[in-house]
Amino acid sequence: MTRLLFDERRAREWLETTAIFREVVYYMMELWPVDRLYVVTMFRSKFEEQEIEEATGRKPSGVHQKRPHCACDIRIWNLGRPGLSMQSRAERIAKAIDDTFDYDPDRPGQFPVAYARPHGTGPHIHLQTHLNTVRRTK
Repeated sequence: MTRLLFDERRAREWLETTAIFREVVYYMMELWPVDRLYVVTMFRSKFEEQEIEEATGRKPSGVHQKRPHCACDIRIWNLGRPGLSMQSRAERIAKAIDDTFDYDPDRPGQFPVAYARPHGTGPHIHLQTHLNTVRRTK
């Protein structure tokens, strides 16, 4: 069974997430092939967003500033194994999530629920939901 791990701050932020956001994270836990899933970011203050912009030269999207909390970043460093890189594994997990959940049916295909291609300040999967996010019907 995969355990969801976060520091005290993220634990408090977890309590302010939406039900659909938690459903996406729980689904990801079912796909995660190792025993630990580390949440490294949920909410970011305006100051924290500015620090990231200064460090990377890119303006953050602001999704980590929304309430109720609807985004998080999950470390992928523990996904590597012989024959399949951590990045390849992360991209497969993100695709499975996007195949299962629709970010906003009113804007099909515009935004992913899971994004794993290299971006930001380190290797991670970015999860995001909208108040309209739904599980796709088969």
